[in-house]
Amino acid sequence: MPNLNYEPTSDLGEFYTPVRVSKSLRTLTASVLGDNFENEYVIWDCCCGHFALTHELNILDDSNLYCSTLRAEDIDGFQEEKGIKFQYDFLNDDVEKLLDTSEFMFGEYKMPSGLLDTLNNPNGKPILFYINPPYGSKNKGLSTIAWLHRCMELCKQESSGCLVIPYDENVLWTVEAMRNIQDFLIKLLEVMKEEF
Repeated sequence: MPNLNYEPTSDLGEFYTPVRVSKSLRTLTASVLGDNFENEYVIWDCCCGHFALTHELNILDDSNLYCSTLRAEDIDGFQEEKGIKFQYDFLNDDVEKLLDTSEFMFGEYKMPSGLLDTLNNPNGKPILFYINPPYGSKNKGLSTIAWLHRCMELCKQESSGCLVIPYDENVLWTVEAMRNIQDFLIKLLEVMKEEF
């Protein structure tokens, strides 16, 4: 997408989704999953930042939308936005308990109980990871690859994903990040193809 500002908003290499990208992504997702996808999936934006990505969704039931971010101050400034909001470190918090079923019944979870129930119910609504993850402007896309890997670990059979990845042939870090992310996805598809 041309004319996006690829300058990080801090030394952390953070970027926040422009509104025009959010609108385009909603339209694109509806063309693939159907115009009512917001109400047919439980949606989790696990790196919501400033809530721009989910702002454009046509959510009828806020309990179907979960928005988590690394820093609590991101949530404090956007209380009026849709969905269930919570501070959560998607790569390091208690997601591991969901992956290791021997730990499932023990301890408290940082994520909301409704989301936990959805993740653990193979017959419930499918999950849509709807994210604009850390791009990896400082690490050639490795942070996005880590995010993708975690999302795929949590997916049920009928889950889907929609991912925003920056690319501008004139901005070297986006080219490197895109190439590494594409390589990861191609290798993953080759493994999945061999398994089936």
